[in-house]
Amino acid sequence: MICICVGTRPNFIKAAPIIRELDRQGIPYKLVHTNQHSQGGNMSDCFFNDLELPHPDIFLESGSFPVDRIANNMQGLAGYLERIKPSIVMVFGDVDSSLACALSAKKSGYKVAHVEAGERSGDRTMPEEINRILIDELSDVLFFASDKASERYPDHPNGHLVGNVMIDQLRHDEPKLLDFAISLDPYAVLTLHRQSNVDNFGTFSKIYQIVQEVADKIPIYFPVHPRTSPALKRAIQKFGWNSNINSIDPLPRLDFLAMVANAEFVMTDSGGLQVETSYLNVPCLTLRNSTEWADTISRGSNVMAGIFRNDILRAVELVLSGTWKQSTFKQDFYMVAMRPKG
Repeated sequence: MICICVGTRPNFIKAAPIIRELDRQGIPYKLVHTNQHSQGGNMSDCFFNDLELPHPDIFLESGSFPVDRIANNMQGLAGYLERIKPSIVMVFGDVDSSLACALSAKKSGYKVAHVEAGERSGDRTMPEEINRILIDELSDVLFFASDKASERYPDHPNGHLVGNVMIDQLRHDEPKLLDFAISLDPYAVLTLHRQSNVDNFGTFSKIYQIVQEVADKIPIYFPVHPRTSPALKRAIQKFGWNSNINSIDPLPRLDFLAMVANAEFVMTDSGGLQVETSYLNVPCLTLRNSTEWADTISRGSNVMAGIFRNDILRAVELVLSGTWKQSTFKQDFYMVAMRPKG
């Protein structure tokens, strides 16, 4: 029996195609929700509904700060593992709760499998980079999403290049997007939630003022993450508001994907959105200086735009002039696992 640990929206997306396959093959599993994203509504509950995920078997206690979150998740999972005694514990990506579950499983004597292993940004100032490194080192089985990731562990006895499960889920969802398509004049989409961009008000202010300039060129839809909301309110008070920026609540997954699929371009600091835009061949301006998804740069529609005004505005002009690069993700064997949809 497999113990599957999820705690954030990217985790839910990555787990969904695996759970469908486990159900198809009749392989037993238990689903643990670590509550790292514990808000209801569009931030958690409806993601389970949209992804057709089963109700979790257990909810762990989380925390507001990384150390509390890791400690609480470790303690809660250890007791649950002793009850269910799984053959292996599966964790996803690079979030704090994935590290907590990997640590708890190894300390309790259980094997760990890491989905999306081997990805690196090279920036150890990012908490997620530290988590990636530690989870990989703790794991008994590594599932690689890209050939570049697999090259980091050429001699691992249980390393497997399996393709990107986010793309598996996007392929499953893609036919549904027609039902959610929106018909609007040209627009862009903005998402911001990364600690380095929103927790430091100086950095957020810089990005906010650049976004206001971009909004003079094209309307922007901005689903506001709860983490981003306080900084946004403060920025509005200090710098004013551009009416071409449409701040909205976080959207259900399919509504959001339809919005992204029909956008002229996306500005984001998200990791998963870099992959999804590359599959959809939507220009992506990543508002960071590094990425764990190198293939979205070399093969996808993504560029590192950073947080500097001239770089971002130059990238926007390229998109609007129609000279953006085209993604090859749909033709790439390692990006899209060659399995039937569903």
